[in-house]
Amino acid sequence: MTHYFAYEDDFGVHVLDVEDLWELAKGVPVTTMSIEQAVADVGDSYNYYDSSDWEKVLNSDTSYPVITFGPNDNAIMDGYHRVANLMMRGFKNVRIQALYSLPEPIAEFSSWEEYEASGLL
Repeated sequence: MTHYFAYEDDFGVHVLDVEDLWELAKGVPVTTMSIEQAVADVGDSYNYYDSSDWEKVLNSDTSYPVITFGPNDNAIMDGYHRVANLMMRGFKNVRIQALYSLPEPIAEFSSWEEYEASGLL
């Protein structure tokens, strides 16, 4: 199953294949971020999780680092379920790989509504 990460900027909504993020993260040093910062970065996303999401949290493989983007490692692109798993188990830190460039988007849209209507979700 293909897994996507989407983000919005002044030019629209850009959709990335998470496997492209994994490829880009190969060789990137692993550092840590506090679990509090990681949870804050996720925002209220967990409030919208359904039972299948919580099953993914419980089954997530926390041996893989979370992939972030930005100079402050403040945008989680892959690893929401792992962050929730670690938080629930009382961990104080999460292992991360911070990217400072992005792969080419697999799709681009003018709005979130257009992306949601595309069927990629």
